[in-house]
Amino acid sequence: MSTPVALRELDRSLDEDQPPPEGLYVAPSRAIVDRVVAEIMSDPTGMKKHLLFGARGAGKSTQLAEIARHLAGTLTILDIDLDRSGISVSGITALDLLYVIGIAALKAAPLDKGEGLFDALAAAYAGQKDKSKLGALADALRGLAGFAGAAKAAAAAAALPTGPVGMLAATLGVGAASTGLILRKESPGLIQAASPQGRAMQEAVRNIFNSIRDSGRRPLVVMIDGLEKVNGGASQWFRDTFENTRLIIDLEAVLVVACPPSSFVSTNSAHQYGYVPQVVWGFSQDDLPSLEQALWKRVQFAQADANTPVLRTACTRFSDDSGGHPRHAISLLKRAVKRAILANRADLTEGDCDEAVQELREWLAQGLITPSYQVLDRVDKRHILPDDEIAAQLFADARILAYSPNETGLIRFEVHPLLAPGLKYFRSTAES
Repeated sequence: MSTPVALRELDRSLDEDQPPPEGLYVAPSRAIVDRVVAEIMSDPTGMKKHLLFGARGAGKSTQLAEIARHLAGTLTILDIDLDRSGISVSGITALDLLYVIGIAALKAAPLDKGEGLFDALAAAYAGQKDKSKLGALADALRGLAGFAGAAKAAAAAAALPTGPVGMLAATLGVGAASTGLILRKESPGLIQAASPQGRAMQEAVRNIFNSIRDSGRRPLVVMIDGLEKVNGGASQWFRDTFENTRLIIDLEAVLVVACPPSSFVSTNSAHQYGYVPQVVWGFSQDDLPSLEQALWKRVQFAQADANTPVLRTACTRFSDDSGGHPRHAISLLKRAVKRAILANRADLTEGDCDEAVQELREWLAQGLITPSYQVLDRVDKRHILPDDEIAAQLFADARILAYSPNETGLIRFEVHPLLAPGLKYFRSTAES
């Protein structure tokens, strides 16, 4: 028996690292999309900076993409995906980020002014002597990838077929840019906005923005994704990029950034510097039917809803087993579907679902040591996140889940439900 095409297409649609195809988005109860769009459209200055916070896989990229869709046709969107652009975000600085924004803006600048504007930007960033090491303007533009239109453009260029397979490839098949954007090999370190290099960079980017505005384009919104791979030290990276220098806050455009996963201490501190913090919560414990609906929409899109009767039950189960964490729910469904495909079966079985849950449980437990379980134990008893590096990392990795504030205003932290058996075993061995 051959594996149904629908099951293979469902497997292709279940990429936990990518936002869903257009039209398949299901909003959590505390979604920030409408609020951010409303604030951008009513912003009289056109310069507010919105920072999206949340654990890895909580849905920041998905809501960022939805914000872009809502603003498309109304504003000029400069969308940037650092990961797909081949940029190692672990070492990127505020000055690097400003250069990347300048390159993104050059895509919308008048063609006849592009070379001159790029020359000034490159000289301000790398110095007159080393600017040639950044490549030509055409190289920079090819090396920078966005998260919105790159997939459809690639699909059209490859003349992919229509129908579900082609639609999925067009929507989800975004790879890294062919060459990758070249940055300075040596980090410039922390550059203050008032320094000569800081002022030169600001002037170069300002001139690019002005050329776009003078050409009659709509107001600018810069949107940045691909920062999740800032792992250890995410909070320090955040402070150095957004707080310890004004290079980004002084940018003369609206900015929306899906920030790396750091504790909510950074969220609160950002406000006093002029940023607008926006927390992405994922799906709360009383909103799991919405996550189930999001999974089921993927099944229907792949036309697998009538083909595998266990799928509906699986969507319900996986939304619960994930604790409302979107990436884990998608991962569970993908793991189960993959097992059915590898076994060359037409339908999922309960065994596929059981194995998927066990695989994710083992993955979440990997690397946990005694101090990790001690933190998990404290969180499970008090529902408060301890102020230490282990707790911050467990939160960033979604081993500890955060749920939106209740009537008291307090955030409730919970141990991921799939880690409950391991925590129970830790307690029993610790007591003995």
